[in-house]
Amino acid sequence: RGGGGGGMLGQTPLWHFLFHYTTLGQVVSSQFRSPLDSKKAQKRLLREYQRVYALTHSPTKSEQHRVHFRSGEKQVLLAVMGQDFELYAAFDPLTDKASAVPICNRLCAWLNQKEADLFMAPFPQFFEST
Repeated sequence: RGGGGGGMLGQTPLWHFLFHYTTLGQVVSSQFRSPLDSKKAQKRLLREYQRVYALTHSPTKSEQHRVHFRSGEKQVLLAVMGQDFELYAAFDPLTDKASAVPICNRLCAWLNQKEADLFMAPFPQFFEST
């Protein structure tokens, strides 16, 4: 199936993404597929996402990054912090930043287009909390 900014598996360097819609407090991610289909690979990737999260949410404003690109031997990570979202994406290790950024842009556009299908709308408040 196409969509998600990357296209068909094997036709894109995008391996996995995790999208946090901060305004709604909701998360959506892609399925783990080869080469991330083992528990070990999934744990490694989630730890890498945690490291990037820590960098992008540094307590000192001067150390915070809105865009973070990390290239490693196992995968390439790109994290983008928007006004109301956070996107973490893992790519084939041969992917450069110039290729990863447009894929993430297409992914964000696709997620925005599918927002109503992917995220629950906030519940209206009928009662005031006391």
